[in-house]
Amino acid sequence: MSSILDGISPEGPILLHCCCAPCASAILEAMVEAELAVTVFFSNSNIFPFEEYLTRKDELVRYCERLGVPYVEDVYAHEDWQKEVGCGREDMPERSSRCAQCFRFRLLRAANYAAENGFSALTTTLASSRWKSLEQIDEAGRWAVEQANGGHPGGSEVLWWAMNWRKGGLQARRCALIKELNFYNQQYCGCEYSMRKENTVVMYPPAKINLGLNVLRKREDGFHDIETLFYAVPSLCDRLEVSKSDEFRADVEGANWPMEKDLCVRAFRLMQERYGIGNVTLSLRKHIPAGAGLGGGSADCAFTIKALNSLFGLGLSEEEMMECAGELGSDCAFFIKCAPQWGEGKGDILTPLGRDILKGYEIRVEIPEGESINTAEAYKGITPGAKAPSIKEIICEHGIDEWKELLHNDFEDSVFPDHPAIRALKEDMYERGAVYASMSGSGAAVFGIFKK
Repeated sequence: MSSILDGISPEGPILLHCCCAPCASAILEAMVEAELAVTVFFSNSNIFPFEEYLTRKDELVRYCERLGVPYVEDVYAHEDWQKEVGCGREDMPERSSRCAQCFRFRLLRAANYAAENGFSALTTTLASSRWKSLEQIDEAGRWAVEQANGGHPGGSEVLWWAMNWRKGGLQARRCALIKELNFYNQQYCGCEYSMRKENTVVMYPPAKINLGLNVLRKREDGFHDIETLFYAVPSLCDRLEVSKSDEFRADVEGANWPMEKDLCVRAFRLMQERYGIGNVTLSLRKHIPAGAGLGGGSADCAFTIKALNSLFGLGLSEEEMMECAGELGSDCAFFIKCAPQWGEGKGDILTPLGRDILKGYEIRVEIPEGESINTAEAYKGITPGAKAPSIKEIICEHGIDEWKELLHNDFEDSVFPDHPAIRALKEDMYERGAVYASMSGSGAAVFGIFKK
């Protein structure tokens, strides 16, 4: 197998950008047999959801350990990837400019690492996939290396090693290794935009957190007026698959409530009544815990509406979908856009923030074992009232490093006395270096904001 590399491999240490173990298998084997100084670099912020990312990473790590090849993992920056790659390109097909931009994003990170760490050449296993454009990959690699070489004075000069890794028997060897080593062989490239199938829509409803939460007053209808900033957390999400079918079926994995009360089912019933859509099979896999203050049910509801709009070609605007979602839950409408939004009224009056205030930070969400909070009980311990400065003033006029002393969730006053484990988790977040930590919503989840 090593003969395919004889006389064509570059001298010096090589950084191999790898997307997964199946694609890397035959390539790495050939490099090891050719006694090349190769290091694997896993930089794939396109992979979603995060559980899929971890599965692919673990398979690759296992294979690297088997071959004795050094492994380096890049930061998982899915939100950054979405902003640079996904915005406006969600419905583009494979091999479109979306893929080209995705290759640039990932290979630039690899090229920067290569230049900073003394590698002489960069290549990628992306060029092993028959579903990808070799021309796009080659263009992205050349561009990335040019950027890295010019941006790191004193760093190594990196060569772009353009290879068609589908030739020389590597494709057949790859198939053999997948079976021999029982690799997890994924069914899509990793990008959520590549998962769409005819008559099926797959979506990943994210969790949300509350940046500050002030309970202002109790309303005559029994609800409360609040002020907060809703912020989506895509790294924690459910998986929703909706397919056209002859009769309605719903399967919710991880739910312990009556099916007809599930917000996804209620969303389908509303859309069918209002727009006359056909039946579907609705499959939901829960990862966002219930009773955690993370809005998992509301997210599933909103994304069901979005999925049905796409599946049946209804052509509803975001505003129309938000109206539908708002009929089913106070914060459901937030998840139609998922951009940072001020929440007022019951949480149903939404105003876009207009910017991403947490760029350069990561959000970590944890829940103390065995803790779950009943929202009604949490409200019983609340003394409503406006506070000065308001949450808007704090977030807009003060830096994140000041939030610890200023930004508050009223539910902590109600929940912490009876749930010391939640208070302890918040304190632990600060001890681990969080610039801000808080309980989300009525709990029991706690999030910490950390510098990347």
